[in-house]
This record gives sequence, structure tokens and C-alpha cells, in this order.
Amino acid sequence: DLPGHGDSPDAPSHLMEAIVERVHAAVIEARLEDPVVVGHSVSAATVCIYAARYPTRGVVAVEGALRVADFAGMAQSLEPALRGPGFDDAWARITASVFRTEQVAPDVRDFVLATSQPRQEIVLGYWQDLFERTPPELEAWMVGVAGAIRESGVPFVAVVGEDPSPEDVAWLRTNLPEAQTKVWPHSGHFPHLAHPRRFAEILAETGAWGRPDGDHIRHAVTSA
Repeated sequence: DLPGHGDSPDAPSHLMEAIVERVHAAVIEARLEDPVVVGHSVSAATVCIYAARYPTRGVVAVEGALRVADFAGMAQSLEPALRGPGFDDAWARITASVFRTEQVAPDVRDFVLATSQPRQEIVLGYWQDLFERTPPELEAWMVGVAGAIRESGVPFVAVVGEDPSPEDVAWLRTNLPEAQTKVWPHSGHFPHLAHPRRFAEILAETGAWGRPDGDHIRHAVTSA
């Protein structure tokens, strides 16, 4: 789990680049070599930045678009409420539009609602980049990240719970033309939970990425 999630303690900084460095420290500590990096939601951007900066064998982005300007605009419009006593109401508005739990099976929905217990300081910490950078700045940042991944030639797979918007399709065609997009309908923001076996099969397939010799140890680093 990333800092401030699950059983992981908080970090001094939850800025995106600080979190990327903590992921890299974990990779070094575990003695992983060129891992496949997997990220869900906002962590999709985290692993993409990681892949743009450090050697990897591929990226799996789950329900996390690099075209972040629109989401940043929404987050910035809600920043006063998120920072104040209206945090719970503001977060409920965000999750209603992003999580799309009405699309998933009852057991998945119950699991998400039971485990989604956001703390205000953690949300604000992880979204600090969204608040401090303008949407055009964020867009330029992510275009640069995509360019570095494209130039590296590593595989990029996006797993989403509904058909991407025409804008997202155009963005990927321009910035990551070799990316594969897998659409699993009726799985909301959580295709990996709605279809765990199918998702496990994707992760298993990454073991062959960049490894023509099947004797190599297979590694995946996941962020959520």
C-alpha cells in the first residue's frame, strides 16, 4: 500500500514525485530489476511517472487517465470544501461521479464502501499537485511523462470500466499510440475487483514483457 493507505504509515510528503521516490526506494529494497508497475486511479499517474523516470518493463494503468486537466479543474473547484468542514460532502460528490458503484455487483460495492475511509489530510496531500499546478501545467507534465514512456518502448495497458471518451481516445492516439485499452463494462471504477481472475491473467501475462528468456524472475509492483 502507498503511504497513508492500508497499513502503511503516512509520509512526510504525499506529493506525486515524493511518492514516486518512495516506490523506487521499495523497488531498490526488494532488489527488483526493471519491474512492471501497476497503478489504480490516481496511482496510475504515479506509476506512469515512475516508468518515465526509472527502468521498467511495462505499465498497467487501471481506471486512471493521464489526461488529467478536466479532473484537476473539478478538484480545484471543490478545494475550499475539501479543506473545510464540508470535506465529507465534497468527497461524496466526487466518489458518486468517479467510483460509479451503481455499475458493480453488490458484493464489490459493499467491499468498496466498507474499505473506502478517506482521511482529509491524506486526500489533500495526494491532491496537492492538482491544487498547486494549473490544468495546462498538469497537461504539459503528463504529455512529457507519456512521451518518455513512448520513447522507452515499454508496453502500456489501460484497463477501464467503460468506453473512454473521444477526448481520452484522441489523447492516447497522440501521446501513447501503442497503448492497449481493455474495456470491461459494468465494472465502474474498479474493474480489477469486479473481474479479479481476468485482471490476474493480465498481470500474469506481464511476466513475459521484456523477458525473451523465460527463466527470469517475474516481478510486478502494484500501487493503489
